[in-house]
Amino acid sequence: MPAYEASLEFPSSLSRAGPSGGPLRDDGGALRLESGPATLPFGRSDLGLRIIANGTPTGPRLMLRLGISSCLLGERVRYDANHKREPLLVETLAPFIRWLPVCPEIEAGMGAPREPIRIERASELPGERRLRAIESRRDLTESMSTFVTSRAASLPGDLHGFVLKAKSPSCGRGDAAIHDSQGEVLGLGDGFFASALTRSRPDLPLATEAELRDREHRIRFFARAAARLRREEIHASPPGASEREALRKRLLAIALLLGGPARERVEEALAAIDETAHASVDFPPWSARRYGDLLVEIVDAAVLVSLPLEAGASESIAPSVSFLFDEALYAALRA
Repeated sequence: MPAYEASLEFPSSLSRAGPSGGPLRDDGGALRLESGPATLPFGRSDLGLRIIANGTPTGPRLMLRLGISSCLLGERVRYDANHKREPLLVETLAPFIRWLPVCPEIEAGMGAPREPIRIERASELPGERRLRAIESRRDLTESMSTFVTSRAASLPGDLHGFVLKAKSPSCGRGDAAIHDSQGEVLGLGDGFFASALTRSRPDLPLATEAELRDREHRIRFFARAAARLRREEIHASPPGASEREALRKRLLAIALLLGGPARERVEEALAAIDETAHASVDFPPWSARRYGDLLVEIVDAAVLVSLPLEAGASESIAPSVSFLFDEALYAALRA
C-alpha cells in the first residue's frame, strides 16, 4: 500500500491519541499518520475524529445527535431568566455529542423572565390536564398543545435521542407535578412537550438529566442512542466479512442474556440473513439494513425489557453493550 500523509483532527477536549496502525509524529501541533491503512477502528466516528488529507477533511464528523432542553446547556431560558446547566452533559459528554437545544416555552413566545406555569387537573373533566400561569390563571393549554405537537413533528429524523429537563411542566418525563387549582400536588406525569415527543417519535430514546446522573441509566440511554448511530453507519457503509462476523457475535451475546423467545427470535433472524447473504464477501445492502435494524431492536430489548435496572443492581448492562462505544466515550459514561 502506498504511503500517505494525513493529520488527525480531534475535538479540543480530547487527548491527541490516534488510531493504531501507522506511526504518528507531531508536526507543529498537528498529529500526522505517515503510513498505514486509511481507515479508523470501528466506532471512532462518533468522537468527531476526522482524517484530513492535504488539509482537506475526507468526510464530515459523525457524532451522536441528541436533542436537549436548552436550559441544561446553560442557556438562560427559564421562567426566572436563569438556567439549569448540567456539567455532565456540557463538559464530560460534550465531545461526543452534537446537541440540538429546544426550549418549548421560549419558542412558543413566552419569553424570559416570564410568569411560572404549572400543570393542573381540570375538576370539571377528570383526567384532563390544563397548563396554567400560576398568578394570572391564564390558560395556555391549547396554544402550548398546538405548538409542542408541531415542534416535536419538526425535529430532524436523524436524532439519536433526547435529554429532557426533569420536573418541568413542558419537558418533565414522568416527574412533572400535576396540581389541583389550589396548588396541591395530585400526582406526577409527563410535561406537554415530553408527551408530544413520545407521541411523535415513540422509538426515540428519552431520558432526563436526573436519570443520567445514575451510571446504569446513563449507559442504557447512550447504548440505545449509539445503536441508532451504528445502524446509520451499517446502512451507509456495509461491513466486510470479518466485521460482519464480529457484529453477529455481539448480537448473539446480548440475545443470550435476553434468553427465552427473544433469544430464539434473534438466532432465527440472524440465520435467515446469513443463509441468504453467505455467498457474498461483503454485505448486500438489504442485509446491512436488516443487521442494522436488528442491532437497534436487540439493544432496545436488552435495555427496556429484560435486564435489571434497580439501583445498585449487581448485573450491569455495560459489558454487553460496550462494543457500541469508543473507549473514550465508554470511560466517560462510566465515570
